Amino acid sequence: MVKSAERDIMGQPRALFGLFWTEMFERFSFYGARAILFYFISDTILDGGLDFGTGTAMGIVSIYGACTYLFGLLGGYLADHVISASDLVLLGGVLISAGNFVIGLVCNSGGLMMGLLLIVLGTGMLKPNVTMMVGLAYGKNDIRRDAGFSILYMSINFGSLVAPLLVGFISESISYSVAFITSASAMVVGLLLYVVLKKVLAPKVGVEVPGRFIGSKLWRFLGGLIGGIGVFFGGLAWLTFSNIIDINTIISVLSLAIFLLSVFYIFWIIRSPKITRVERKNMFAFIPFFVIATFFYSIDEQLSSVMAEWTQDKVDLTIGSFDVPASWIQSVNPLLVLLFTPVIVIITAWFDRHGNALTTGRKFQLGVLLGGLSYLSLALIQLTANQQKYSLLVPILVILLLTVGEIFITPVGLALSTKLGPKLFSAQIVGVWFLADSCGQALNAQVTKFYDPDNSVGFFLTFALVGLAFALLLQIFHKKINSLTN
Repeated sequence: MVKSAERDIMGQPRALFGLFWTEMFERFSFYGARAILFYFISDTILDGGLDFGTGTAMGIVSIYGACTYLFGLLGGYLADHVISASDLVLLGGVLISAGNFVIGLVCNSGGLMMGLLLIVLGTGMLKPNVTMMVGLAYGKNDIRRDAGFSILYMSINFGSLVAPLLVGFISESISYSVAFITSASAMVVGLLLYVVLKKVLAPKVGVEVPGRFIGSKLWRFLGGLIGGIGVFFGGLAWLTFSNIIDINTIISVLSLAIFLLSVFYIFWIIRSPKITRVERKNMFAFIPFFVIATFFYSIDEQLSSVMAEWTQDKVDLTIGSFDVPASWIQSVNPLLVLLFTPVIVIITAWFDRHGNALTTGRKFQLGVLLGGLSYLSLALIQLTANQQKYSLLVPILVILLLTVGEIFITPVGLALSTKLGPKLFSAQIVGVWFLADSCGQALNAQVTKFYDPDNSVGFFLTFALVGLAFALLLQIFHKKINSLTN
């Protein structure tokens, strides 16, 4: 591969550093709002919340997260056939900021649903296309790809580190309304930086539409898309506010739809006559990684629901005379990612240089093993030290194990998807990868119903054992999986 010094900054493509800031502010906006979302939905009306109850709040947070990644499929499809990835990033950012403004300014159940819908649509347009644009900045076999995605992953975690601290503090010291407006404002800053830096660092990245629809085909698609989204979500809203079905039924319907759509979409790509035999083989190799990532993300995403509740109820959050906001615990994960990602990148690079590279399968095995151990440690601590309030070090230990596991799965999975994905589906395959997170959170929308704060050991132990079982399977079939990815 021939590298151009003009294109590179610190040994990486210039486009990476332009997109770094856009991703950072988008993640600030997303994780700032998500850090307080469970508390806003479950808190009493007197304290500025919506008083939906703990179980329903967990379900809403989970299915909202699931839908943000589900609509990554739409963003990828639009980039492949209708609008350039570059323009979709801009449009997505506008919708995200509008959604947060709606929640912050309206502050009722209707405003919540409308705001979350706008954020879901916006995130679906922006998130996969930023990732896809980073992938396009590298050659197919560029050995810098994994390191580049690790750098992008650090931008994600820097934004999600600062956001819960600032937005969480504002929600407790001022109001939930001002906190959501803060998240909206962060996205506005990100959009301004995107417009300026895109022209300077990445003017040609993400501007092509590889399979553009034209003429009547384009208008039929747009009409069907807008009509379908309007009828589906409008129908659900009407059924809910007419008391025909309740919010929990909607959550269950959406969870099932996400699972079925994920299976359909993966096999629709595999069966496409437009991909080559090698690309079809690569997609089959992608499936086991997708399944393992789905389970891992189910645990990982419980930080904003189950662990948010467990921390608030079971952890002593007092340090001296200062009461730590419960939402601040969600900054521990991104802080640890920022600290440990460079260390793990250096270690894996050392193994690469000395001919003992960790394979993708081995990295996933380490990730899911650590995910299982995180909940195993939490279950064992509660079994051996049954206390009313636990030290703040307990959730930090759990998050530490999860974080190191996440570093081995998320950036590696993103890089794998851009490597194995068929060329014609280059943007959509990133959306398919994000579906693993979507399925994980859809699973959470159902299993969190069984979480009992007063008897949580069985809940945590079940997830731990499944995680250890996946790690064992990866060990048994390591050679086979390694051959598929190469």
